[in-house]
Amino acid sequence: MKNKSKNNIYIANNKGISLIVLMITIVVALIIITTVVMLSTSEIKDANTNTFATNLMSIQDATESYYIANKAMPSVDGSTVMNKDELVAMGRVPDTLLEEVTENNDLDSQFYKLDLAKIEITKIPYGNKKLGENDIFIIAYPSMNVYYPYGLDVSGETYCSITSKISNVTKTHSNDADTSTTSVITSAGIKVTKTNSWANKMGVNIDVEMGVGEFLYMSVSGDPNRLITTNVGNNVFGFNLLSSIITNTETIKVPTLTLVEANYIELGTKSLTDRYVDILKYKGSEVIGKVRIDLSNFSKTLPTITNATLSSYPTINTVKLSLASSESGIREIRYEYLKKYTENGTIVNYNDSYSDFDATYMQSKARKVEIKSDLFASINAPKEVQLIKIAVIDKAGNINLYNQEIAPRLYIGYAINSSTTSSLQLTANLYSINGIKSITFSKSTDGLNFTDPQVYTLNTTTNGITTKQSSPYTDFAVNTAYIKMVAVNYDSTITETRIVKVSLTSLAGSPPVIVAAEDKPLLAKGMTAKKWSGTSWDTVSNPDTDTSWYNYASKQWANAQTAEGSMWVWIPRYEYKITTPHSATAQTIAINFLGSLSTPATSGYTIHPAFTFGSVNLTGIWVAKFEASGSTAELDIKPGVVSLKSVSISNMFAACRNMETSSRFGWGLNGKRNRYPFNKKCRMGSSSLP
Repeated sequence: MKNKSKNNIYIANNKGISLIVLMITIVVALIIITTVVMLSTSEIKDANTNTFATNLMSIQDATESYYIANKAMPSVDGSTVMNKDELVAMGRVPDTLLEEVTENNDLDSQFYKLDLAKIEITKIPYGNKKLGENDIFIIAYPSMNVYYPYGLDVSGETYCSITSKISNVTKTHSNDADTSTTSVITSAGIKVTKTNSWANKMGVNIDVEMGVGEFLYMSVSGDPNRLITTNVGNNVFGFNLLSSIITNTETIKVPTLTLVEANYIELGTKSLTDRYVDILKYKGSEVIGKVRIDLSNFSKTLPTITNATLSSYPTINTVKLSLASSESGIREIRYEYLKKYTENGTIVNYNDSYSDFDATYMQSKARKVEIKSDLFASINAPKEVQLIKIAVIDKAGNINLYNQEIAPRLYIGYAINSSTTSSLQLTANLYSINGIKSITFSKSTDGLNFTDPQVYTLNTTTNGITTKQSSPYTDFAVNTAYIKMVAVNYDSTITETRIVKVSLTSLAGSPPVIVAAEDKPLLAKGMTAKKWSGTSWDTVSNPDTDTSWYNYASKQWANAQTAEGSMWVWIPRYEYKITTPHSATAQTIAINFLGSLSTPATSGYTIHPAFTFGSVNLTGIWVAKFEASGSTAELDIKPGVVSLKSVSISNMFAACRNMETSSRFGWGLNGKRNRYPFNKKCRMGSSSLP
């Protein structure tokens, strides 16, 4: 029997399914399949990019930890430092790689090929050269951004590092769950769409058909109706904040809405159950339609840290955070390093490229911290990190930023004065806000058992830096030793411990310590002494009295910078002897640093002729630290730039000699009139000239 009901959209009979039913079934099935495929593809894309970003962050964290511990990059043995042009040339998609290098502000960075085994990362499926020479990870210095030149291809997009492209995908992925809970409410021609998950924007959209004699009103938390400006016909408007309606920055217009009503929800002056807005349609005095918009999922309350407890350990510092439970719940904690101590005790920016981080950076690129179920989180940092930025982010998307000291206000920096098996000596540089009571040195050969304590009572009350040198420890039978320094501040409220691992050389294989005044690196006019802190070049304020910027017994070379930024290395006067026959495959050259102009050459040794300038003997010479770059008209000696190429010897010689009369280096218009002139090999040398 046929069904003739007008309410049905299909016709059924006892002979089976009709053609129209079959067509509708196929169409619906295709829609469902297409939707599932699209959702699955989107989820796969998001998952792949999230995994890639997580891997890059893990590599960055491991590399930074290795660098801090070893004072060297975990680079592939034998690889050279690259500039951005060489990095981009490695890219499988060079244009994409260049765009990301530019966005990350790494155009002037140095790049190192990473050895993943050194940082103990072996489970990542790429970066092992199985796909070619560009299947490797690269670290940028000083930004510590990680690049993957081969690139990850996802849905027609290529990713080589963490940039806004990955951040946007991650953000889209996190919002997918929100849109799945979007609700649509209708009543008498009123259609309201909103998101039901936690958010700091209300996200309300209203589509309403208005007839002649009909009026639309808004009521907040049961307060009096407020007339909404509408026109006859279709009206589409929305709002994210009620307070923005009052300032006329939303598409909906409600002239009589008050700030008190807006604060019911935005400041939480009403309970969660009373946070709603009614949209009412009237015809005359009769309500013909009503939609209640539940806004109990909206929150602008900032998540907070209620307490931060510092703990100091010999190799790390820790801050334990207590978090306040917010309305929406804490989603995550992120952090970045802001300030650090140098080894001479001063405080500088942790990264030369950044002095602070904004909310956008913190939400997308900062390091994550695990939050415990009892709303506690701990952050560990190396000893030199003094200040960090913390972002507390809740599930509604609200973010609260804090600057938090992580190092106690007592820091132990150090300088190694000698590091041989017969003499190990350190100078402690102590930074304190209220002086130092005492410092104790002790030694160990295993890093666990320390002996021979040297206790020094200082009782200084000065805020800032106090230095104290240990007496030499002697007669080590090992090549590695440890020095433990324990400092107590003046009022005994803070005790700080630091353990330093030192590689020792035998006295026979070490150059003599240079101590005479004439043996010091001699700075020409326009030159500034520089010391490598581990992550940056720091200026030495008093190079004549502070000798921590060089130590030739410990193979710590003196560095300096001229006015326009070129870098130079001081080579002390030395003698040499070839100790194997010239016919040998590998020849050994023995070198002794002489240290003084009056020291004669040892029997069998030759003083290198570079230390004789005409008839004048030199105690040392300044040599370019890097290959020359720039142009023959204006030479530069700087890292991370393309070297000068295809220049004839005569033109290069002329370019070097022209540096003598170039004022851009800071030594004036005639280098020969400086106390420490150039020699003919384009090197700067000290002399006995006045």
